[in-house]
Amino acid sequence: MKSRTWIWILVAAVAFGVVLAMFSSARQPAPAPKATATSPVTVFASATPLPSPTPILPTAILATATPIVCVDGSQYVKDLSVPDGSAMQPGQQFNKTWRLRNTGTCPWDSSYRLAFVAGNAMGGQPAQIQGIVNPGANYDVTVGMTAPTTPGDSQGWWQMVNGRNVAFGPRIWVDIYVIGPATARPPTPVSPPTPAAKPVIQLFVAQPETVDENGLIVVKWTFAGTGLSSAILTRTDPDGTVVPLMGGGDVPYQGQYEDVAANPGTVVYKLSVTNEVGNASASAAVTVNPAPSAVQLPAGITPTP
Repeated sequence: MKSRTWIWILVAAVAFGVVLAMFSSARQPAPAPKATATSPVTVFASATPLPSPTPILPTAILATATPIVCVDGSQYVKDLSVPDGSAMQPGQQFNKTWRLRNTGTCPWDSSYRLAFVAGNAMGGQPAQIQGIVNPGANYDVTVGMTAPTTPGDSQGWWQMVNGRNVAFGPRIWVDIYVIGPATARPPTPVSPPTPAAKPVIQLFVAQPETVDENGLIVVKWTFAGTGLSSAILTRTDPDGTVVPLMGGGDVPYQGQYEDVAANPGTVVYKLSVTNEVGNASASAAVTVNPAPSAVQLPAGITPTP
């Protein structure tokens, strides 16, 4: 009985020692982490900062100035040689000189000329303008001629023509009397030729009458007349700006112009034709609607995917 008691005492002592060892190991501090060798850090000097790029501003859109279209004009001043009714021998050579005034706004250059238009040219050739004749200035133009060989009256009419081969201004003339054997000229007054009629615009349309923005508009015209000084096609935009079309130059007697509808509103096309007698004009309007946009749904409604 006594031996068993010592055995239990010994077992209890061993167990207490084990528990005490476990408690001591649990309170031991964790070992410090080993230092890891690292490469030395090199500090670089800060680079000079690059300048900020200069912002690029959008290029300003310059408004295109409406080109100014000048107008041709001429006025007879006086005869400087060979008065009306001058007597000539058959086949006699002579120089006829007129003084003209530039009454238009276009200066005359070498593309302008005095050209034969009716009657008897008497061998005369078109006389080109020499130098520059500014608006308001006088110019003396001479044409060399030869009298006919047949006795009697002989007349020829001449007119100024511009570089586009369009005649303008009044018709001027030369009038001589060729002397025959033992004849005398009868006192017959010379009348100027019948002036040209006022021009007539036979057709002028702009189609379609209604078009969406950026749509195509086609303008067609036909007109008639003689001695024309100008035939100009223009467009008036919705803001009132008048734009000369086809470069501001004269249009042909019959033609077609295609235009793109640029701005919503009413666009008006106009054709104006002028000669020494008068002016004729015609216009056509086209309604330009805004370009179709995406359909706007009422608030709170989401389109079905």
